Amino acid sequence: MSEVQTAVYFICDDLSKDPAGPRVLERVRALRNPQPCGLELDGRAVLAETDPLGNRLIYVPTRDVVSHDYPHFAPLMSAHFAEVDIAGCVNWHEGANAPDAIFTVHTTGDVDAGVFGAMSPRWVRALMLQLERARAQAGMETWSVQTEGTHWSGILHGGRPEWVLEFAAPLVDIEIGSSLASWSNATAVDVVARGIAGVFLEPEPSRPLRSVLCVGGVHIETAFVRAVLQEPNTHPVAISHVLSNQWLVTGRYEDPSGLERLRRCVQSINGGVHGIAFHDNLKGPHKTLVRDLAAELGVPAFKHRAMREPASLPLW
Repeated sequence: MSEVQTAVYFICDDLSKDPAGPRVLERVRALRNPQPCGLELDGRAVLAETDPLGNRLIYVPTRDVVSHDYPHFAPLMSAHFAEVDIAGCVNWHEGANAPDAIFTVHTTGDVDAGVFGAMSPRWVRALMLQLERARAQAGMETWSVQTEGTHWSGILHGGRPEWVLEFAAPLVDIEIGSSLASWSNATAVDVVARGIAGVFLEPEPSRPLRSVLCVGGVHIETAFVRAVLQEPNTHPVAISHVLSNQWLVTGRYEDPSGLERLRRCVQSINGGVHGIAFHDNLKGPHKTLVRDLAAELGVPAFKHRAMREPASLPLW
């Protein structure tokens, strides 16, 4: 690449508040030896390095997960990092029915409210592929790279959906899940440290990248991410926002405002979308909504099962 890219990663350094992020930060320091760049936030030195292609990687130690205290962190993030190409919040994943031994990358937004953070398909795809490469190289055969439905954890900490828009750069969560054994797994921590450092090293595919909006399904829908990982060179697919079924239902997307919220979703995606994948079990009104949006955009709509075989997608 001739153009220099910049990534920033916000990583909590307090194990009492984040059981995974501080371990990743420690591993980044040992593995990459990033140096203070002259900027301090909350009395913590911001660290930086350049990758082998000359791109800039910035690591920001924080006293808490940024989404857990957004009124404090968002102004600092915007003041210093609003122009980066990709931003990541490195932390942990958990949940009552959450699968274990996973690495996840998910976009930011509140589907119910129809508020969607900026999203860069190119670099989200690169993060997923770099995590997958690091996972395979580490021999972690029982682990997998996944994505999640678009959401923002700040909602659980008193945040308002519209706050998502206060930080202009594309922001994703990068997580280790979903148990203490996984959060503290030294190899898993190493995979994340290597994966985030390689975001700009992902080889250019042999044909143009295709961005797909994913609609429906459960919170972690494996078919969506499979399309990204399976044929990255010959049939390069990027997942854009993922709108899980649960939030389409609670957000009443069948109402007249549903189509406008979907339009806002597409507008938040850098470069737009080349297709829309919808889950087979999507309710009839929501399937109609997807087809209407696809017709409006002039892109194909297809069932999510087709994502299992990227070469079969009507994108090429």
